This record gives sequence, structure tokens and C-alpha cells, in this order.
Amino acid sequence: MAANPGDVIKWLADHDQVVRVALAQDAEGESILRVRDGAAGAWRELDRIAAQDSIPQPVAFSPDNRSLYVISAKDANTARLVRYDLDDDSVHGLLEDESYDVHSRYVDPASNALVAVSVLRDRMEWSVLTPEFVPIFATLAGLESGDFEIVDASADGGTLVVRYAPDAGPARFYLFDRPSGDAIHLFADRPALIAHRLAPMQPISLTARDGSANGALRTRRTVAPRPMGLRSADPVARQSRLRRTPGELPGVDGVRQGILEGRKSRMGRRHAD
Repeated sequence: MAANPGDVIKWLADHDQVVRVALAQDAEGESILRVRDGAAGAWRELDRIAAQDSIPQPVAFSPDNRSLYVISAKDANTARLVRYDLDDDSVHGLLEDESYDVHSRYVDPASNALVAVSVLRDRMEWSVLTPEFVPIFATLAGLESGDFEIVDASADGGTLVVRYAPDAGPARFYLFDRPSGDAIHLFADRPALIAHRLAPMQPISLTARDGSANGALRTRRTVAPRPMGLRSADPVARQSRLRRTPGELPGVDGVRQGILEGRKSRMGRRHAD
């Protein structure tokens, strides 16, 4: 347990379930990383990150609880993965892309090891840090066409819950068994979309005024637009649809007659003047 002094926006516990990291913000928007060495230890400031570098993400402790992994854009052009050694509070860069942010990570619950980190380029790309997980992530990448994340796992790490996010359909969830490599489809989060043909997204690059390239996604139309309302390419057909017998819609006729009479009355006053 830990008491919030009023500025903490996120806590992180170590692998012994002791809360040892506090992410706070001050009045100027700076982020403050605080740590302590144990449940009875005093809090100390580990680092301070300027508001323009966005809010850092403390993601996990090392298996021995002596290091802290954080996704941070401090001293970098993009968000990168760094490691703080808590014995001397030194910081070391581990994974960085010059143009794209480090996005997410997967920690194996059996070993408490940080085994993979993703970078959000045109597509989400995983960098696997532990060799034994390389075939696992290769299998997951071929299971569905969408970008994937491991959103949960059993305590022994043998069963994974994997979420796929395709560009032209609902997110799909699978149960993946690591020992056998078998996957079971669980559900789609918006199943009503499955019956529809959705437009795919295409990654593009936009050049800013300072010359830097910025990635974006463009959705392209795959079918011709349908005519709107009463518009028609055939003027005869359009006029026939507009014709109706007077009195067919009495409510509409009354409104129309009122508008015409009001217009005649205003024109009459204008001529009298």
C-alpha cells in the first residue's frame, strides 16, 4: 500500500507485489518518477521528464527487482525503451527507433522477464528480446492479418490471450496455447461488422514544413458512392419522383401555402412603400 500525496497518476508494483514506483505530475506538466527500495523505504526522485517529452510509461521491473524498464522520450526524438538501474539510479537506452515510438511490451509471467517490445511503424513490429520466444511471435504474426498484442496470460505463461486489430474489420481475440502452438478464436468485439465490406487503410508519408516525414494512414474508397436523396442521373426520372397530386400530403400543402401567402404579403408591403 502507498498513500497518494496528491500528484501521483500511476503506481507500479515489483514482482513481490510491493508498490515501489510512483509516476507524478507537477503544476507545469513535468512528469516525476519516484522510487523506493521497499515497502518501508523512503521515496526518492529517480528522474524528471519535461512536458514536451510526453508522459513516460513505467512498464516493468527486471526479474530480480533491481532495475526498472520505462518507455520515455527524454533525450530522444521518439519514445524509447530505457532501463534504470536502481542501485545507482543510472539510465541506459535499450531499444530506440529514430522515427517511430516504442509502443508496448510483453512480460512473461513465468520468468518475469521482458521478452518483447513493439515499435509502431506503418504496422506494429515486434522486437523479441528472448530467443525462446522468437518462434512464438512468428506463429502469432501469421495467425491473423491484423497487428497483435498479448493482452493477458496464465500464471505459467503457457496460455496467452491475443488481440488482433485488422484495418478493415473488428478486433478479434484468440486463446493461444504455447506448448502445442494451437489457437482458438474466442470472439470479435463488434461482430456486426463482419458482414460488411470495410475500406482498408494504407500507410502514407506526409512531409511537414520543416522537411520531416510523418507517417499517417489513409482510408481509400473501395466502391462507387451511391446517389444521395432524390438526385438522379436521369432528369425525367428525377422530375417524376418530385411530382405528386395536390392534397396528397395535406400537412405539407398547408405549410407550403402559408409560405407563399407570407411571401405575397411581404411583396405587397414593399410595393406599397
